[in-house]
Amino acid sequence: MLDKPLQAATVIITRDTTYDYLEVLMLKRHPNNSFAPSVFVFPGGAMDDVDKDLGAEYSEESYQSKEQYVIPGISKPDESISFWVTAIRETFEETGLLFATKNEDTNEYLNLHEQNNYTLIKEYRNQINQNTISFNSFLEKEQLRPALEKLKYFSHWVTPPFFPKRYDTRFFIAKAPNAQSAEYHEKEHTEQIWISPQEAINLHYNDEFPLVVPTLMTLKELTQFSSVSEALLN
Repeated sequence: MLDKPLQAATVIITRDTTYDYLEVLMLKRHPNNSFAPSVFVFPGGAMDDVDKDLGAEYSEESYQSKEQYVIPGISKPDESISFWVTAIRETFEETGLLFATKNEDTNEYLNLHEQNNYTLIKEYRNQINQNTISFNSFLEKEQLRPALEKLKYFSHWVTPPFFPKRYDTRFFIAKAPNAQSAEYHEKEHTEQIWISPQEAINLHYNDEFPLVVPTLMTLKELTQFSSVSEALLN
């Protein structure tokens, strides 16, 4: 049993619908996963050394306003920003959605519906998941910067002590990038779905949509929002 939970981050990726509710992207974990197998989750995972390095790098730069990246309970800017980096890296590894821009002067994401971009970025994603290149190296090669400002801090959950594997997880919320489509990582997940929070909750209570408590409680909180902009302003 781990005495100290691993630091981690997860992203509630949202999109608007033509109805009065938003949808969230959820992935079903592979049954062979050691933690929470076969349950539906938001993209995310544990922080690694690359995330810490990038967090330290961005905390030293005048990267927009550092105040917006302060997380309650974390005093050092580099530690706080590292959670944002973890969230972006894990989301890319698990879904292919890339919360990054070419430079600081644009808010435009890469258009991954354009075939050349898609092929290039997919190959980088494969290399990152195979540990043949780091996320940091990928960003440097393609002159990309994580779009930290696109993610908003949402909540904080810690796995209870009686679990054999524990995480100290910061939840973020973001609007899905335009001109990109999610593709789950088959070694970690078996399916993906865009679903309204209320429908996910209803299916869960019908024993058709397994969830862990933090995810369930997050979905319940999201039912109050009718649009992505409303959720991001909360």
